[in-house]
Amino acid sequence: MDQNQMVAVPTLAQEVYSRLRESIMNGGFSPGEKNAMRKIAERYGVSTMPVREALNKLQMEGFVHFERRSIYFSQLSAKELIEIFKIRIN
Repeated sequence: MDQNQMVAVPTLAQEVYSRLRESIMNGGFSPGEKNAMRKIAERYGVSTMPVREALNKLQMEGFVHFERRSIYFSQLSAKELIEIFKIRIN
């Protein structure tokens, strides 16, 4: 079968990651905003496990950071965003 015709189905964690990242990039979460994993899970209608996986990936990319039991959305400058995308492309 041709690779171009194959359908890739994302996992729930991948879908939550994509939606969260898009929401962060579009201003759906304010920089410095405090949030709870359970609230994010409720927002997307999923359990906390896929949210945790998505947030861990977003933390590695610098979009969020954890403090105690809360999640904070990072304030990234345009320069930092460009650097993140350069790294991800390579």
